[in-house]
Amino acid sequence: MNAPFTTDADISRALLKRVVNSRERRPRLEITTPKGVFHLVTVEEPVLSTIQNGRLTFISFFGKPAIGRTYAFMWPLAEEPALPITELGIYE
Repeated sequence: MNAPFTTDADISRALLKRVVNSRERRPRLEITTPKGVFHLVTVEEPVLSTIQNGRLTFISFFGKPAIGRTYAFMWPLAEEPALPITELGIYE
């Protein structure tokens, strides 16, 4: 696993590289939010994003753990039911 990404800029770059522009199999993600840590084995389509000046400024996607319900994730901070991402770990 890569070192956890914790700053807005690091999370932005990691999501832009690994989730939005992934050309291979999508990685497994460990996402930390104020409500807990989620281990996702799938990132569901569509991944909605906004890129300004080559930087990811917004991303929204659904992810699903191995067992359990699908979660909606939105970054940066957003209102419920989306969960803000405060730390991101990526497993290849």
